[in-house]
Amino acid sequence: MEAKLLTEKSRLQEIYDLRVAAYEESPYAKFINREKYPHGYFDELDPLDSTYHWIVEDEQNNIIGAVRAAVLTDLAALEEDVAHLDLPQNVPFAYCGRTAVHPKARGGRVMLQLDHAIRNFIADNSSIKFALCFVIPERANAVVRLGFHSIGFVQYDWGNGEETALETFLLNK
Repeated sequence: MEAKLLTEKSRLQEIYDLRVAAYEESPYAKFINREKYPHGYFDELDPLDSTYHWIVEDEQNNIIGAVRAAVLTDLAALEEDVAHLDLPQNVPFAYCGRTAVHPKARGGRVMLQLDHAIRNFIADNSSIKFALCFVIPERANAVVRLGFHSIGFVQYDWGNGEETALETFLLNK
């Protein structure tokens, strides 16, 4: 099982459903669950041509892990207020996140493979000037190991009007 770039946008619904399944088995279930997101957890960035999704599949080709990088040219495309953060003004930049691993696949190498796929994409893509992600506390050490550094906090809207403060990490190139 290795992370691979999703080439068929027709499989996005599987990713949306995976995100809900992953969050339902986490401390964030009050924000993301099947009741609040019966059609999966997604936003307007997911289907864009400039958004890349990596997946890990099991032996039956079910998606058990996913992460995305939206390559954007305007910070205003982010729903979160980032004006107070010291961000580079160079564009384009990669907005990384929405990492999800199926509860039955946790504890293996799925998350690590997704992390490396994102890091390699950023490193290999010379047009990307920096990368940005908003991280739940459980993922902070992992993104630091990838080379990101903390630049503050944002109020993160989980999409249903509920907000929490999430740490913001930056990777300069």
